[in-house]
Amino acid sequence: MACFWTLRGSYGHCDAKPTDTLLDPDELDFRWSAEPGGAAESGLGMTRWGGIATSSRTITVKVYDSRGSGVGRAEGSVFVGHRRWFIATLRAKTQYAVGAPLDPRGWGAHQYGHYGLPGPEAGTGPWEGEYVAVGGLRLASEIYLHEDFEPSGPGYPNANDSTKTCSAASSLPDISNVYTVNATCGTLDNLTEYWHGKVEAHERAHERSLNLCIANTREKVNEMERLVMKDRQELRAEVTRLWEAYEIMLDRAQEGNLGGDRTTKTVYNHRDSNKWTKSTDFQGHGGSWGC
Repeated sequence: MACFWTLRGSYGHCDAKPTDTLLDPDELDFRWSAEPGGAAESGLGMTRWGGIATSSRTITVKVYDSRGSGVGRAEGSVFVGHRRWFIATLRAKTQYAVGAPLDPRGWGAHQYGHYGLPGPEAGTGPWEGEYVAVGGLRLASEIYLHEDFEPSGPGYPNANDSTKTCSAASSLPDISNVYTVNATCGTLDNLTEYWHGKVEAHERAHERSLNLCIANTREKVNEMERLVMKDRQELRAEVTRLWEAYEIMLDRAQEGNLGGDRTTKTVYNHRDSNKWTKSTDFQGHGGSWGC
């Protein structure tokens, strides 16, 4: 008998054939069993036994002729190895938005989430009665910057209030966007290059901190990979429990331990109150750098 190693969640099997070449395998009764687990199966001409593997097994086959007399016995092992689960480094595309996920005064936001947690899959054949997690764990991240940075950004009232914007802005329509006001006031480069760069770099720092945590906690993902349980719902619940504990670490890393910044060279509208001002800032964060 020959048994072949496999990976958890993949197909594993053993093949058997009589050493007596005069015996026709199709006329022999192959009675298979597995330990641990106690799964068993038999059939005429059943020279192979396999299925979706969960953990290493010792496989035994007993062979009988048409009269029920034993003609052979063999034992072998299927080694079931672990899969290499890991989360790929995140690199979000920058996109512009108005409203969620940005708060009313927010210049930028970084978000992450998963595509779905690993789900249970039933072992079969020698592995009947056990479940493993399949699908791995994949994360994605998004970076949003406000459309105030764009020429087509939203307009706000009182843009021509020279006491809040600048004297040159008095010629503008009452409703104008931040881009237009800064272009008129001579501070456009500060908005589109300096301040835009500061905000985007801040959001990239959130992502770098998250990536550092991911790289340093690969064992957390492999805890899910190694799960082998006898109940589908229990396995699903354990995956969720492991993720929720892991997510706490990722959330703090994603928040990052970052300082704030401020500029007095950009005309900005407090969007929640439609009040224009000649200074703006973004807040620091008290999370952790990596984890």
